Amino acid sequence: MENFSSFERVVGNIHDSVKEIVLHETKEQFRNQNFESLIQRERQKTPEELQILSLANSVTNELRREYGLSDFDIPAENIHIITDKAWGEGKDEQGSFGLYQPEFQRILLREQLSNMVFLTIAMHELLHFKSYNALQVIRGGKGKLGVYRSGLRIQSRDGKTFYLNGIDEAVTEELSQRLIRKFSDHPLFAKEEAQTKKILNQYPGALRAPSKTLFTPDVYYAQLKEESKGKKWLKAVGRIFGFKKAIKEEPDILCQEMAYPQERKIFNTLIDKLYEKNFDQISNREAVFNVFAKAMLTGNILPLGRLVDGTFGKGTLWRIGELDHDTQALEEFVDSLDSTVISGITSK
Repeated sequence: MENFSSFERVVGNIHDSVKEIVLHETKEQFRNQNFESLIQRERQKTPEELQILSLANSVTNELRREYGLSDFDIPAENIHIITDKAWGEGKDEQGSFGLYQPEFQRILLREQLSNMVFLTIAMHELLHFKSYNALQVIRGGKGKLGVYRSGLRIQSRDGKTFYLNGIDEAVTEELSQRLIRKFSDHPLFAKEEAQTKKILNQYPGALRAPSKTLFTPDVYYAQLKEESKGKKWLKAVGRIFGFKKAIKEEPDILCQEMAYPQERKIFNTLIDKLYEKNFDQISNREAVFNVFAKAMLTGNILPLGRLVDGTFGKGTLWRIGELDHDTQALEEFVDSLDSTVISGITSK
């Protein structure tokens, strides 16, 4: 398949011919993945990692086709494995195990010794790469370019503020977990799946804190610490991707959970409320989820705006975006949403 970039358009007050030049340059960046800054930090991919990336490319293309989009293969060359020792040296690497960097048309992944964890992180970042992306000319930036849209995430025209990032991450992670379940019986992951089930069944009472269970429904990988000797990658704990550790009488157990738990909780509350208020017009809860997923992948956010604002009042989606930087305030706002829908018209 012919290589192209993730950017589909350029927004801003510049001539169409200049926009074409900019898009051409992003295609060149997509093809050129020789970064001097990564030479000492990056390592070659293993055959297993290449196979996992191929699987992830395949299922994310299947997802794109479900939403009427063409295939978009991300070459292995655009995905860079950074050694555990070097991870954290780059911008935004602290607190995460993977990054999609649209300006460089690349993904950075921290090396992992678990196939399941590597697949999970790679799938999430590939979905960001394959969602709708657009550039913009920053207002007041003297011709400076920046990202305007990345999935549901919107950057203000002055380039200073992001909106809907948390909802975008929640939708991305929910989609990622659905795709990952397709590989539960695959030979690359079967051993780790069996190991995880064994540990969860053997230590159901394991705690991460007093009266707080270790094995939440979000846990998808577990390993006894004594069996991970020398695996420094297991020690990394971040806000986004991090391992949780058992305490008290249970042996040391390290487990991996789905990412963005707070953002997904808020998102699922919003989904439930939207379905509850529109059950007479929407066939099932999954149909509500699909409105968000389609907006993220295709870039057409208007149906999502009509659904949210039509249910809870004009400006609701924008308010959700404004509160993105304050998770607690956003959760309180979504929890407070209530309305009665009559023939598509909202009354409070």
